[in-house]
Amino acid sequence: ATTIRNTFDGIEIAFVPSYGAESFKVEKKIGSGEFAELFTVNAADIEGAQYSIVDKDVSAEGVYTYSVQAFSTELNSVRRELPSITRLSNTTLTDWKNNQKGVEISWNAVNNATEYIIYRKSEGSADFAEIATVKALKYVDTTARSGYEYIYSVAAKNSSGHGDYATNEKTITFLNTPIIKSVATINEGIKTDWYQVNGATSYNVYRKSATEDWKKVASNVEGTSFVNLEKDIEHGVEYSYTVEATDGVYVSAKDSVGKQ
Repeated sequence: ATTIRNTFDGIEIAFVPSYGAESFKVEKKIGSGEFAELFTVNAADIEGAQYSIVDKDVSAEGVYTYSVQAFSTELNSVRRELPSITRLSNTTLTDWKNNQKGVEISWNAVNNATEYIIYRKSEGSADFAEIATVKALKYVDTTARSGYEYIYSVAAKNSSGHGDYATNEKTITFLNTPIIKSVATINEGIKTDWYQVNGATSYNVYRKSATEDWKKVASNVEGTSFVNLEKDIEHGVEYSYTVEATDGVYVSAKDSVGKQ
């Protein structure tokens, strides 16, 4: 049996050596061009029940056809032409951010892809691990832990295999969305308290009313409370407050509803 498939590094051709053959020649055709020899391997050099090699000299969306032929001193086999295969393009990550459920990543569509494989590398890990396969162009990693750094990549997939990692792997530190404990009126103004977020070094505080959208009223607040001073408050107006966490580089999502 002979198989071809898309892999990270290129297109893999694999075959089971036929009994009695002394060598095998693999040829390659690009598009509607002519076949040309890709490589020849001696049967004596093949270890195991199957031989495989990856053709790395391929281009995104290129169409390739391969053939395999066995040779011996007594008889040469008929050249077997395999079905054509299209090389899958790499994805490109277009957005990456923290949301209220986890780390959200997005990427571009790839021609001929039916699914996408999501890969993640945790802080201190050398290799990517596959964490999901989806049909959409967006994924939320709900298993990310607050305060931990992750690297994400995506590969296009179809029935012929999968393409290489994304052209732009992205690093992000996940930060939980701060949960507000209380919003209370005190002598000095309105005080907002929230729970500490693991990995955060400071917080940004936002305020809105029925007539205005979220407005940042404080940046890089150290600690877990903030007082919106009376002089900055319009009396008789009800305000809602929300908070986002930051580690100085990345920011969490903020609760879009907030707390009054």
